[in-house]
Amino acid sequence: MITVTTLEEKDHDGWDDYVRSHEDGSFFHLSPWQAICEKGAGLKTAYLIAKNKGVICGVLPLTYHQSPFFGRAVKSLAFGVEGGPLASNAETRQALDDKAWELAKNHGAAYLEYRSLKAQHQDSPDWHVKDQTYARFRRPILATEDENILALPNKQRPTVRKGIKAGLTLDFGDDLAEFYRHYSASVHRLGTPIFAKKYFQALLYFLPQAAREITIIRAPKGVGAEAHGFASGQSLGALMTFYYHGVALPYYMGSIPAARSVAVNDFMLFKQLVRAGSLGCHTYDLGRSKIGTGSYNFKKKLGYIPENYAYEYRMAAGQNMPDMSPKNPKYQMMIKIWQTMPLFMANIIGPWVSKDLG
Repeated sequence: MITVTTLEEKDHDGWDDYVRSHEDGSFFHLSPWQAICEKGAGLKTAYLIAKNKGVICGVLPLTYHQSPFFGRAVKSLAFGVEGGPLASNAETRQALDDKAWELAKNHGAAYLEYRSLKAQHQDSPDWHVKDQTYARFRRPILATEDENILALPNKQRPTVRKGIKAGLTLDFGDDLAEFYRHYSASVHRLGTPIFAKKYFQALLYFLPQAAREITIIRAPKGVGAEAHGFASGQSLGALMTFYYHGVALPYYMGSIPAARSVAVNDFMLFKQLVRAGSLGCHTYDLGRSKIGTGSYNFKKKLGYIPENYAYEYRMAAGQNMPDMSPKNPKYQMMIKIWQTMPLFMANIIGPWVSKDLG
């Protein structure tokens, strides 16, 4: 008989072992995300674990959302591009679905959202699929830097070499203050509410050191920097990368506008790809982008082929499919307001809004 309960401390290792063994398991299914969501973003969670005769046969991480702007929802999973149910068989998946829907109804949610690469409920009239909204971008990591450069599109190679010729350097570690300065300014320019610094502190605290890394990109020291209009050793950008099962995920980044002259973002991502290869990774995952947006087009320009996600939704009676696309006129106005808001104010208000967008 299959039982579904919530995750307890004694089952954390078993949960993560199950995620790593499942073909659809992802970095965002791992158990540390529960503490990250709760402690870092103040979200309530329900981590559902299914067992058959005491053996784990399914997991489903859920986050509760309650926003004056976006209403109530239950998602699997906030902040992750994936996180939908993992199950060993159809019976287990149904048990997880039933419990998740029960929790969503008790929460008064307008919808339950599963973030997965593949749809699992094509034959159910209760579920609806969005597979033309988001895509992920992956490519294999080759053995050497030269091989990886040659794997880029012809037009992209000179762009990456701009940063190399400019003498840009990289520092690796946990410099959260420097990272957050670049990240917050960049998302503000895009008109996106910022995630709280506390959330990033939780990422560094709860994720094992081998699973995350901050990269700071700097101008060269001395006259090499001045030739490009930078101060010696000036910090130009930053990147936070996650590592899982041989896959590197450059997930959060930011840079100063002036550094576009040396293609800092292209350089930063390329060098991080090469570093990931040196750490034993075989795949580089540029993450999720909304189809048709600037980031989507940027990733295609880098030679990555998009692979569409199939996100699934079950709506409460009388509710419509959620549309949080930046192309939605409702959010276009919010983006414009956010871009004109002073940065210090956006950094105060943003975390309150963004945790329900994550």
